[in-house]
Amino acid sequence: MSYLAPVRLYIFISFITFLLIALFPVHVNDTVHESSKLEKVKEKVSSPTNSLNEDKDVQTLLNSKSISEENKKAIQDLLDNPKKSDDKLINLGYKSVEQIDSIQKYGSKSEKLSDFGYWINRKVQLIKDKNSGREVLDKFIESFIHNLPKVLFIIMPFFAFFLWLFHNKKRWYYFDHGIFTLHYFSFLLLIFLMLFSIEKLGALINLSFVNFIINCITFIGIAWAFYYFFPAHHRFYGESRIVSFTKSMVLFIINSFFILFLLIVFAFYTFINLH
Repeated sequence: MSYLAPVRLYIFISFITFLLIALFPVHVNDTVHESSKLEKVKEKVSSPTNSLNEDKDVQTLLNSKSISEENKKAIQDLLDNPKKSDDKLINLGYKSVEQIDSIQKYGSKSEKLSDFGYWINRKVQLIKDKNSGREVLDKFIESFIHNLPKVLFIIMPFFAFFLWLFHNKKRWYYFDHGIFTLHYFSFLLLIFLMLFSIEKLGALINLSFVNFIINCITFIGIAWAFYYFFPAHHRFYGESRIVSFTKSMVLFIINSFFILFLLIVFAFYTFINLH
């Protein structure tokens, strides 16, 4: 507070955070190489001339420590059920956009969908036809993070508004709550920036012991980000600890539900705008 105005502080930290994310994009499980390995397995599945259970590459992959247990299980499922090798994202009961259009145009009244149902089913099918499940998740995460600064700008005024509702209107102006909100969100972005950087450094080392330490640091960082709201609220507003804790708890619950709602809406918006 002594050296940097809150707006400049937030803009600076936000710029650094999202610049770093742009330079080191986030992928599903952050392991693109796993996706390519799994795709090779699926290609082998589709070929009747290959016996996966005897394939050396597949067995080497199953015994490797470089891929997650989740993907090893996926490979084993392919071995046990080759017919399930298709990469399905969401199964809504349709095989193609043409089938959905045909049912909507020529189907019986009971088969036809509502306008919204037709639109969402058609949109999902278009995405499935153009992308694999892995590609959709990667694109979704990339788009979600790319637009996250806009969502934060939407959240912050409401965050400050809820603070305004719970405090003395004569003593505290909405502007004051905005200052607190800018500092708190700057803190959250700074925590995220630190955890993101540590995770990227850990990925370069890729040792089980290091990964365990990083997971512990991540847990502590997330817990600290949630906890910090309570002492920050007490110091800023100067109320007794009991009053401050009670208000903080109620505000924390209200803001959590509101932020969750906005993120769900934004996630839906991001999904329907995928190509």
